[in-house]
Amino acid sequence: MHKKTPSEEFLLGLEWTEEARALMSLTFGTTLFMFFGNATFAKIELTEKGLGPPTLGTYVGLEASIVNIRTGLIDRQLFLFEDLLDERKDEKRDYKGGFCVVAHCGWKWYIAVPKSTNRLTSAVMTYVNMFK
Repeated sequence: MHKKTPSEEFLLGLEWTEEARALMSLTFGTTLFMFFGNATFAKIELTEKGLGPPTLGTYVGLEASIVNIRTGLIDRQLFLFEDLLDERKDEKRDYKGGFCVVAHCGWKWYIAVPKSTNRLTSAVMTYVNMFK
């Protein structure tokens, strides 16, 4: 077992259900893998891709890919933080930006911290479960 990197700790720190945690087989950098046992797995990555041009090191969502070991990519879906996270943990109104993680500022939420990530992780798992 390798020592978890800060990006892996961030991914694992999201509010995953016990069912989701049971599927998690491996984390590697900004990627989490869930193996289904039928030659298919989900690859869930922090992504810099959003609605505009990507900013290096600024992660704005999760991208889930369903991959078959033999045939390759089956499907891919983008889950943007701005679409699935809406309530901030604090009441500050001085920052108008959305939810994101900026790598060079530490692997944590950048200024706006969501009250819960359950809606995000539930959406990802609903998608993943379609292929399980």
